[in-house]
Amino acid sequence: MFTPVHSFLGGTMLFIASSQMMQMNGRVFGLSSIFSGAVWGDRAMWRICVIVGMSIGAHIGALIAPFLGLGEVNYEIPLSGYMIPIAGLLVGLGVQIGSGCTSGHTLCGIARLSPRSIVATCVFFVTAMFTASFLYPQHDLPLNTGTLWPTYDQTAQLIMMVIGSGSALVSVSRLHKCDALPISLTVSLTSLLSGAIFAVGLVITGMANPIKVLSFLNVASPSSWDPSLAMLMMGGLLPNILYYQLITKRSSKPDVEERFYLPTKTTIDLPLILGALLFGVGWGVSGSCPGPSAVLAFVNPTPSSFLFWTFVLLAMGYENILAMIGMKPASHNAHIRSK
Repeated sequence: MFTPVHSFLGGTMLFIASSQMMQMNGRVFGLSSIFSGAVWGDRAMWRICVIVGMSIGAHIGALIAPFLGLGEVNYEIPLSGYMIPIAGLLVGLGVQIGSGCTSGHTLCGIARLSPRSIVATCVFFVTAMFTASFLYPQHDLPLNTGTLWPTYDQTAQLIMMVIGSGSALVSVSRLHKCDALPISLTVSLTSLLSGAIFAVGLVITGMANPIKVLSFLNVASPSSWDPSLAMLMMGGLLPNILYYQLITKRSSKPDVEERFYLPTKTTIDLPLILGALLFGVGWGVSGSCPGPSAVLAFVNPTPSSFLFWTFVLLAMGYENILAMIGMKPASHNAHIRSK
């Protein structure tokens, strides 16, 4: 079902989380990099705080979704058997080789007008659309039964959530500027709140629902096509483009950290294209990518969601695993690759 208001305002929450992470901590909110670094890389506290925040936000989103008219968050990866680990491996390898996913490349990379991210996004979106359209015939996905409009009360609640999200992060920044919070605590709180807000946004937009994502990607089935995620782009990506240009071009440093930690790689190379292709196939098969699949694993840890997320993480650390068994030198920078 088309959810234009929910998806737009949920996308606005994704914008708030990612833009404030950049403005305050100087970090790109790329979830594949955050998860990979937390498990296989430097295990920095800010990464751990984002993940803890996402766990909290996922449960908050699951609790409030029924009151917003979205129903229970009991989503499943629509796969079974050997297809679950295969899809997880494709997604994990794709984001690691291609240096990013929908959050790092699309939401944040395009916002920075990065040519690498623009190319990667085009490649994995087109690949995912072809994959989903081929694998899921029209009768395999639910029909789009119309548009779900929130009531006046639900709309007011959504707007208050957006305002509250922004206010919480601005309050942390203000407290830091008043010397009420030390830098380390400010960075941790910002990361925690950004992770929580982002996870709630994923639930509200429908991005955490694999079937809804597949219904968007499957453009070959007009009767089941759901354009909700296009509204997510309008609420999340468009304001991010404006805001990122304002932050990085008018500010010499973020509010809290000493510098902006921006990717430096600019070449559009074979690993970028190959990774985007692999990720696109995995996304088109499963309807899930690193952030949304983490939300599923947090709130609905069924065997399928847990197995999928486990293989995503394992694939993200393929270089480390190869190094452990003596097949390849460890790459200490795998978790901070360019987006």
